[in-house]
Amino acid sequence: MQSQLAIHYADITNDRELSRIVRLVEPQLVIHAAFPSGHPKDRENRQKMIEIGLSGTTNLLEAVLSIDVERVLAFGSSMGYEVQDEPLTESTPIHPSSLRGAVKAAGTILCQHYAERHGQRILVLRPFAVYGPWESSTRFIPTAILALLRGQTLQLTPPGYRHDFLFIKDLMEVSILACKADLGDFEIINVGTSQEWTNEEVVDILQKLSGRNLDYKVGTFQPRPWDAAHWVADIHKAKRLLGWKPKYSLQHGLEKTLAWFRQNLHLYNTPSMDNRMDAACFGEDTHEYD
Repeated sequence: MQSQLAIHYADITNDRELSRIVRLVEPQLVIHAAFPSGHPKDRENRQKMIEIGLSGTTNLLEAVLSIDVERVLAFGSSMGYEVQDEPLTESTPIHPSSLRGAVKAAGTILCQHYAERHGQRILVLRPFAVYGPWESSTRFIPTAILALLRGQTLQLTPPGYRHDFLFIKDLMEVSILACKADLGDFEIINVGTSQEWTNEEVVDILQKLSGRNLDYKVGTFQPRPWDAAHWVADIHKAKRLLGWKPKYSLQHGLEKTLAWFRQNLHLYNTPSMDNRMDAACFGEDTHEYD
């Protein structure tokens, strides 16, 4: 399968090079998942996130105007939503609590504009908290698993912060369905599990799955502005338009993830590997530990 792949490299912020490759390849389907990881703390990286998220998205949408592409599948973010006590729907007001959420939301608006103005068929998936193999050690679930396997102490936020954790294989399945679906020119679809879990509950599940006790201290990790008491997806639209619902419970997904980390623990002994893992894992960085 890998031998059948033709790989072309280009900087998404380089409009000429990107357009050249798009004209060369003439893809029927474009999947847009280019975005920096994490939450930038300095001006340089904030500007980089804005440039990739907005200029890069514009460059890609402009490039595919010259070819007959069937669909553009783009990955948005649930972090653009306003915090609410009820499940978040695609019509929940936009009120980002982070630059990441703001840029992702703005990128989605660009996609909507190109769909309405130029007739492009664009679908934006909004994943919630994606986890699984190859995640960076800066994110919550890998941080917890590595502390568990290494016998280290885990710093946790105060109790009660919740997230909708989505296993990576569920995101892959819904992405494939989205590529094949017969939809209108523009749609936004939430991708989550419709269940939310506290950080403490995740730790408890990992302890039971591993048969080990984890030394953790609740309240020693400072919450971020995007942490919330409730953060859960309404996925009725995904069920209705894509015929999709998640197959993996949190317990099942964590079991698979824990097994992978046990087999690949050596990868996390090399600090430079985190950059490669960040590039390999797309979705939310909601739980990033900096």
